[in-house]
Amino acid sequence: GVLLRSASLAASTKFAAADTVIGQAAFNTSGAGGSRNVLSGLKSPNGISVSSSGTLYITDQFSRVLVFPSPATGAAAANMFGNDSSSTPTANSLNNPTGVVAAGAAVYVADATNNRVLAFGSAQSSGASGVIGQSSFTENKVNKGAGDASGNSFHTPSDLAAATQELYVADTGNNRVLVFT
Repeated sequence: GVLLRSASLAASTKFAAADTVIGQAAFNTSGAGGSRNVLSGLKSPNGISVSSSGTLYITDQFSRVLVFPSPATGAAAANMFGNDSSSTPTANSLNNPTGVVAAGAAVYVADATNNRVLAFGSAQSSGASGVIGQSSFTENKVNKGAGDASGNSFHTPSDLAAATQELYVADTGNNRVLVFT
């Protein structure tokens, strides 16, 4: 997996070549790199967010979020979320994270297969400080096991967005978007 960054983002259909590649050592490589507990390489990145301070967050199919405070070609991440490989969900395990958003000091991760959103307090966090969509960090049932959707449950949350006082969650399996204020 490769993430490219370009210095000029003019409103145009033609872009110059990217200035930076994240997840590969060079622009001409493309293989899945690293492993679940390694801070370098990406495997099928599918969610990205940049904080107001420029820290880059990337979700990938190693079920983790890599944190790059100063993204640069070939650079390793400084931290990761989700590297607990437990078979039971925990405050630091992810199963198919598909979306990430940096909002203020917090980072939120759509943990799709665990049917929840995890909140991390900062880029230096070692575990989540909060969970949305489940009653505890160790639960992962669709709609909290209740069958029907509710205002505090998910079925495969897939993407996130944030505004000043709002968190938006694309709740894919329930065909809706939930807004938390």
